[in-house]
This record gives sequence, structure tokens and C-alpha cells, in this order.
Amino acid sequence: MLQAPRPFLRLRNCATALMLGWALAAAALPAASGDAQPRPAIPEEQLAQLARLSYAEDIPGLRSLMQALEQDYDTESLATFSAYRALLYFHDEKSQQGLQELRKSLSIAKQRWQESPNAEHGNNYAFVLDLQAELLEKQARKAESLASRDLAHQIALQALGPAHLATQWLLYKRMYAAIANSRYPQAQQLSRQLQQSLPKPLNKCIKDICLSMRFQAANLASTMGDHALAMRIAKELMPDLKSEPRHAVWNVYQLVHLSGRLKRDKDLQHWCAHAEKMASQPQFANLDGMNRAIAKCLLVRSQDADQLDDLLEQEIKLRGAGSDGSTYMLLQKAESLGQNNRPHEAAQAAAQALGIVLANDNAYWQWSSQYTLAEALGDMQRMPEAIYYAKQAINVQQRLLADAKGLTPAQRETILSQGGEIYEDLANWLLQGQRFSEAEQTLTLAREQSYHQLVRSYLPSQRALELTPEEQQRHEAMQAMQSTLRAAWQGRENDSASLRQALNLVPKSLDQRMAQPQSAQAGPTYLRALAPHQTEVRYLPAQEHVYVVIRRGNQADQHLRLPIAQNQLTQDITLLRRALQQRGSPPQTQAHKLYKQLWQPLTQWLPAPQPGATAGHAPEVRVHLEGALRYLPMAALHDGRHWLGESYALPQDTGVQASASAIADATAALQRDGWSLQGSSRATADLPALPKVREEIEGLAQLASTRGIGHDQQQDDAFTADSLRAALQSRKVVHLASHFRLLPGNGQASGLYLGNGQLLTLGELSDPSFRFEGLDLLTLSACETAVPSGPAEQGLPVDSLAWLAQARGARNVLASLWAVADEGTQELMHAFYSALAQGMPHAQALRAAQLVLLSSEGKASQTQKRGLVTATPKSSGDTLAHPYYWSGFVLLAATQ
Repeated sequence: MLQAPRPFLRLRNCATALMLGWALAAAALPAASGDAQPRPAIPEEQLAQLARLSYAEDIPGLRSLMQALEQDYDTESLATFSAYRALLYFHDEKSQQGLQELRKSLSIAKQRWQESPNAEHGNNYAFVLDLQAELLEKQARKAESLASRDLAHQIALQALGPAHLATQWLLYKRMYAAIANSRYPQAQQLSRQLQQSLPKPLNKCIKDICLSMRFQAANLASTMGDHALAMRIAKELMPDLKSEPRHAVWNVYQLVHLSGRLKRDKDLQHWCAHAEKMASQPQFANLDGMNRAIAKCLLVRSQDADQLDDLLEQEIKLRGAGSDGSTYMLLQKAESLGQNNRPHEAAQAAAQALGIVLANDNAYWQWSSQYTLAEALGDMQRMPEAIYYAKQAINVQQRLLADAKGLTPAQRETILSQGGEIYEDLANWLLQGQRFSEAEQTLTLAREQSYHQLVRSYLPSQRALELTPEEQQRHEAMQAMQSTLRAAWQGRENDSASLRQALNLVPKSLDQRMAQPQSAQAGPTYLRALAPHQTEVRYLPAQEHVYVVIRRGNQADQHLRLPIAQNQLTQDITLLRRALQQRGSPPQTQAHKLYKQLWQPLTQWLPAPQPGATAGHAPEVRVHLEGALRYLPMAALHDGRHWLGESYALPQDTGVQASASAIADATAALQRDGWSLQGSSRATADLPALPKVREEIEGLAQLASTRGIGHDQQQDDAFTADSLRAALQSRKVVHLASHFRLLPGNGQASGLYLGNGQLLTLGELSDPSFRFEGLDLLTLSACETAVPSGPAEQGLPVDSLAWLAQARGARNVLASLWAVADEGTQELMHAFYSALAQGMPHAQALRAAQLVLLSSEGKASQTQKRGLVTATPKSSGDTLAHPYYWSGFVLLAATQ
């Protein structure tokens, strides 16, 4: 779905953006030379008239007066007369000439300010800098424009102070530029700074600066996902805009857009009718934003795309073929054509839009254009080209998200969710083309970006998707085309034909077909090379199939497509989890069904199963799971005679290597030693006491003493946030046994209970003072610590405590997939650490512990669980050999 554009109030010239007094001061800028001139100086009354005309945006009047003054007065000695000429060039869309005219004024204004930094000279210098920023922006020289605008505000702050109207307008324009360039953290900071200097309450202020600020407050709220707040502000603002036609037009567009986002059909009908009524009135008809509002109404009503052509032609006539409005119209047209099964025409429209945004270097519109183009090409079954443009769109979005690191996780999630479907679309296209390694990289990237509230300090690595050699060739050709487009854009004022010719080349580039790459490619560069004895199985579920990649050292990858629909897979996993947690009941039937679906088709490429292998000697198969499969305990699959956990050691790969684990502090890891054993056995809130926790910790302490392993114990009152923080900074192994509370999607209400009964939330645990980097093993002997906490908005799982630890640098995490029993957990942990103390690798040690419980004939005597879950009934045949007790723990292992 095409994300709606972000509308902004475009102030047409700097005189409107500044107060009348500023323009008057600028008009009086001293001349460059003191030499006498043959013609008289311009009278003060005429200077004031120049300022009034520029402030009123009376361009014909300003032009006429300037022509008259040039005939009768000495205009060359008045440096700011060049600024007025530049202002006319700005309105005539001749930014290059305007910049040339401005140089004289800028040089003198800067010199006067440096020589005497007073209010008058500050006024003058900031005035010219602001106009320069506008002209540079017209040239798509964004970095220079932003720098000029920032300097103008800095000078105004120093010369005039923050409460001066000129300073406020410059701050507003900086905020506007930050939003326009997707620099949201900076935009929010500047918004707060500006609101502090404006009258309170802001919603009662009807000054132009207040109206503009209120509109941008709604725009920022909408961008950050708070559509209801944005709608309320926009509605409140509408009655105050009767005398401000430009503001009113943009605001009605905002109301149409928000009504659609909130799915408020009555509001949408109302504001579309309002927009259509405004469009029929001369004072609104030709204003920037009016056509966008009407186009949006046409699209949501699913009217034919041809009706958008008249609006597009009108927009081109009013604002040029390269305007933002034209881009918007083209993308709306492409979306409409796509909805009406006209993908070829949709692709042409999207390609036209892409040409414009490549020319003016607008990252947001570039992302939208490439995404829309990819969808159209996908509908045409031109998959190589669709995949290329989808990759490019994702890579642009990665850059946008990299600039949004100062946002809260929820705000980052909102930005991602507006275009999150493209990750899944691309992954499915790649899987259908059997391009497994690329699909996996896409899914990994999507999962990293979707990870939000539960790990507040986690920042994805912002990787770009890799391009195949042919895609790289297309990319290089597109870069060359962009260079041509940029040059034509900057020279468009003198040679508009060259720009039109360059823009026409972009849709024609679609005629160049790309070949489908071979499916058997090398894996992504972040995947480790495997030793000859190592095996990995990577499951990639799609809508109708599960794709599998089997990797073995010194062998070619094997690729399989298993005919398992996603909804059926989810249902079967749910049934198995239910059966496993009904202690005493036989789960083998459902476990065998999933074995035949997921494992049996792979066996000819895997090491032979060895259910009789002694502890520490079973073949190891590293498993990477995505989607619903991450809720599945692979060890509990059943081949008809044995559990899979009997035949293999099964560490679970999390795909963390390319992000946080790759930057783990190796020096800190070398300095760590010993075990820290911490936990709480006390009842807390609505959770029961856990008597086996004390036995568990004391038993492990005794084991450590026997083996000569340094250790410490922190139980009940001694188990605090500070004790955990200290252990994470010094110990090699940290063992936590307590209750864990999981509330899906809520990192501030989910967490681990400390000895005093307080909840240490996931949000608090993500604080940098809790250092997981270099930690060899974190054991989370509690309930549901490995369970994804439910789907995010785009359907990807949001992870929990175990992922937090791995994302922050822990090499191995032992965690649980359900509400584990207090008694069985104590037995499992003792067996696990006993094997670990003997030098077994972590995955082999877990299998050894599972074998101990499997061979146990003792009956479970109590039902306490280490989490907020109602106890399930147990039968008279309930023993610790039931997979409920031994298969719920999984070892999450980062790539070494």
C-alpha cells in the first residue's frame, strides 16, 4: 500500500517567512562602496514600499516598483537590491540567476555582521542567508540549503533572541526542512523548541506563525503514528484558517488523509465534499495541495485512474513537471491503475515519478516510487525487475531508519509499519524464485527492524540488501541516469527541454529486461562458513510453502520447498504445544505429524540420527527458525520411535551475528570467569512460591565448588538489580531462576521478578548498564523467556527476554518456550550444568540434561510454575520423562 505523502506548508518567499521589520532592516543594508554615484539614493519611503510589497507577496507590484527605481535612482549601491532581484528570480523559478544575484548581498551582509554583530546587521545577514537557503533548495542542493538555514537561525538567535518573530520563523523553517528530509528526531526537537517561544495555549493563537506551527504539530503526530491526535489538531485548526487560503488547503488535505488512515468513512466523505467545494472557489483552486486532496478522494473512492490525468496536467501547468505535486499525482495514478488491473500503465506512471525524485534527490519520494514500481512489475510477473526495485526501496528505507535512531522504538515501528509489507513481498518473490539466501537476508532485516518496545536500547545494524551482479549493473546504470537527471534538474531553468528528455528516459529503461539469477547462490556474507562436520538447517516459511536451506561444510547448499501452508503450520504447532503442556498425555501423534512435514524430507542430506549416542557425542544440527516455527520445540518432534532431541543436539540459530554479537567486547569476555547464581523462591503478587529455586541454586553452587569453579549466590533479598548488573559485568555464566511475567508487546509490564518482589522490566533490562556483551551463557530458568510475544503490526514476531540478551551480545542463552514447572526445571538445570562442567559444548550439555529427564521414572510431585500461567492439570502417569519437562528449554546460540 502506498504511504500517503507528508504535506507541508510551503512559504513562497522569505519575506513572508519573516516579519515586516526584518524586511525593512534588510532594505537598508549599507552599500558596498562609499563613492559618490551620479544618481540619487532611493528615498526611505520607497525603501519601505519595497519591503511592504515583498511582505505582501505582491510580486507584480514589486517588479514594477523595482523597474521604476532602476530608471531613476542609484540601485547598484544598495546591496539588498540584489536580494530583491533574487527574490523575483525565486518566483520566476530561476534559482541559478537568483543565487548569482545574491552573492553580492551575502558577501556584504556577512562582512558587516563580522565587523559589528549588532541586531541590524544580524537581521540583514539572516535575511540573505534564508533566501539563499530557498534558492539552494530549488536546486536540490539539500545539504547546502540546510546549512544556510541553520546558520540563519543561529545568527538570528544571537542578534535578536529566541522570542523575536524573525527568529521563530527561521526555527519553523528549520523544523519544516527536517520533516521534509525525514529527519524526525531533529524535527521533534525543533518543534519543542519553537513551541516554548510561542504564546500559550497554542490552540488559541491565530498568528500566522502559530497557525503554521499547529499544522506541523498535526503533521508530526501523523508521521509518528498518532493519527487520532493529528486529526483532533487539524479539526481544531480548520475554523481559524478562513483568512489563510494556503493553510486551509493543506489542512483539508491533512483531514482527508487522516480520515482514510483512521478508516472513518463519514469523516472521509465529509472532508472530501469540503475539499471539492473549496476546489470550485477561485481563492483555493490553484493553490499547492488542492489537487492532492482531490486526487486522494478520487483514489479512496476507487474511481478510474483516467480521472487523475486532468489533475496531473493541471499540476504540471501550475507547478512544473518536476514538482512534488506532480510526483504525488503520478503515484496516486499508479496506485489507481494497479487497483484496476492495469499494471503496465501503473509501472509507467511510477517510473515517471521515480525520474522526478531521482532528479531532485528526495529520499522519501524515491522510496515510494520504487516500492510502487516494484509492485506494478510484480503484477506483470517481471520478477527480476520487481525484485531489484523492491531491494532499492528497502535500502532507501534502511537509510531513513538510520536517521531515525533518536525516536522511541514505537515511533520507529510506526515508520517501518507504513512500508513494512515490502519486506514480506520481496521475501516471497525471492523464495518463489528459489533465491533462498537473499530471502533469508530480507527476513532477517525485517525481523531486526520490527523489534521495538521489548528491547528499547537495541538498534538494528542498518545493513543494506546485497545486489546480484546483474542488479549491480542495473544500479550503476540508474546512478548514471540519476547524474544526468540531477544535472538537467539544476539546469532546467535555462534548458527545460533537456530535463523533459532526461525524464522520458526513465520509463524507457523499463524495456531493458533482467535475467533471473540462478537459484543456487552463495549465502549472504554475514553467514559463517561451516566446518566439514557442521550442519545448519534454515527454515523460511512463506504463505503457501516452507522453504528450507540445508548447509553443510564443504558441500553445496540444498534447497527444498515443503508444501506446508502458513495457516496449517501455525495450527499444527499450536496443537503440539497444547499436547506437550498437557502433562501425562501422549503428544507423539502430533509430534510425528510435524516430524514428517518438517524433518523427514531433509534426512538424506543430514547426519544420520543417533538416538543411542552417549551424552556429548550426538550429531549437532544448528536450526534457524522464522515465523510460527519459533514457537516450536524442535527436540519434541517424534520420528515414530524416538524424539528428535534424542538423536541430535539442536542449538537454535538466532541470526544475531551480523548485528549485535558481531560487536561484542572480546576483551570483556576474556576478563570474565565463574558463575553467578541468582534467583528468588518467594511468592510474589499473584504468583506462588518456588521452593525448588533454592534447591536449584544451592545444588549448582555445590557443583561449582566440587569442580573448582568460582561462583557467587544471590538469593531472595540478595537478588537485586544491582547484583544482576554486577554479575553481568564480571561473570562468564549468569544463571537466573525466578518468576517471569510476559505481557505480549509490553516491555514495561513484562520482566523478571527480583528477590524483593519487584519486577525488573524488559525496558529496564535494556538499559546499557546491564552489559550482556561477552557473556558466554545466560540461563533464564523461568517461564516463557524464549517466547516471541505476539505479532507486530506487520505480522512479524516481536521477541522477548532471550532475544534481548542475544541482541545485546550474549553468546548463548538457555530459555523457555512455555510455563515450565518448578520441579522439573530444577532437575534439568542440575543435569545441564553437570554436563557443562565436564566440558561439553552448550548444545550437547542441553541434550545430556534432556536424556537425564527422559530416563527418569520419578513422578512429578507438585505443579508450581515460574510465570503468570494457570497450572495445567497433570495425570496420574505424569513423570519427568514427559517432554513437557525437558523439551521446553531451547539453547539460542549466536553465530561465533
